[in-house]
Parts: sequence; structure tokens; C-alpha cells
Amino acid sequence: MQPGFVPTGNTYEADDLSGVDVTVGFPLTDEDDDTQIDVEVGWNYEMDAALATNVTHDIGADLVFTIDADAGEEAMIGADYNFLTGGIDVEVEYLNLPLGDEEDTEFILSAHAEYAMLTGDYMGVATLVYDFEEDMTLLLEARVDTYSTFALLSGEVKLEYAVAENTDIYVGFEYNDWDDDINDWDEYAIIGTDSIVTAGVDVTF
Repeated sequence: MQPGFVPTGNTYEADDLSGVDVTVGFPLTDEDDDTQIDVEVGWNYEMDAALATNVTHDIGADLVFTIDADAGEEAMIGADYNFLTGGIDVEVEYLNLPLGDEEDTEFILSAHAEYAMLTGDYMGVATLVYDFEEDMTLLLEARVDTYSTFALLSGEVKLEYAVAENTDIYVGFEYNDWDDDINDWDEYAIIGTDSIVTAGVDVTF
């Protein structure tokens, strides 16, 4: 509590939800196995504010594979079943897959895809990172999104140069806006049809 704090009351709006969201996870492999496999199972059940209508009811399961924890190489396969619509959504992802032999990690590929079996909609993104100089990195990313009302395809290219330990300069081009930065894995959607040229300096402290 801070001086001057005054509590306020609030009421439920029509779109407020109440319910339960439970997720349980556990390992399927021993700690000393080269590849670690974990499973997560979840259940989500929500009612509207009047507790009269069931608005969400689904279950899901994910298998997570950790191939190389130090390099961030991991994969995931997941599926969700919606009891209200009967739809099944499938999701797959592979992050930081090195292309080439163990000594050659210049090319790194990451990909993510989702598919809704009920509607046939799909979304996918793939990113290739190429370290062709000691301090220079080229990123290429291609995206497809049939969920979007803006466009089907999107793409982005970005060239980064580390001029110092904590300073990067970059130049890039993006075709059709994507809802996340290049080589980020939080949001997946085409949100516009603008084509953008960018350039700048990133400094970290």
C-alpha cells in the first residue's frame, strides 16, 4: 500500500469470463538422456459473466523436445480439441536447427506452423539465420497466413553488423506487416499490407 491509495470497486462486464485453466507437465525421459522430452496437458473451461453460457471448453497436449539446451535447439508438437466446435488445432515448431555438420553452425533454421482442421486455415513462418562474417548476420524470413484478412504472404530480410560488443547497426526490408519482429516467436499473424524499409542502431547496456 502507498500513501494516498484509495481502493475502487468494479463490476463484471458482459464479456468478462470466469472459469478454470489447468496445465500439468512432467518429463518422459531421464535427466541424463541426450534429448529431453516433456509433456504438458491442459484443460480450459470458461463461462460468461452471468455463468449461463459456456464460452470456452478445450483440452490440449504438447510434447516438447530439448535437443541442445545450450544452443536453444528444441522442438514442439501440440494439439488442442475444442468441445464447443469439434475442431482440432495442430501446432509444430522447431527452433535453432543447425544446417551442416557439427563444426558448421553458420546456417540456423527455425520454423513454426499451425493448422485448424475444422476450417482448413493454416499459418507458418520459417527463418534462416546466416553468419557469413564474424560480426555480420543475415536473416531471411518467409510467412504464410490464411487466417489473415490482409494478405496471404509476408516476408522480411535484415542485415545486422556488430560494430562493438554492445552496438549493432542494421538495415532491413519487410513485405506486408507481420505481428512480431523477425526471428521472434511470440505472435503469428499478417496485420497489414505495408512494405517497410528500416535502418538503425541498437545499443544495449
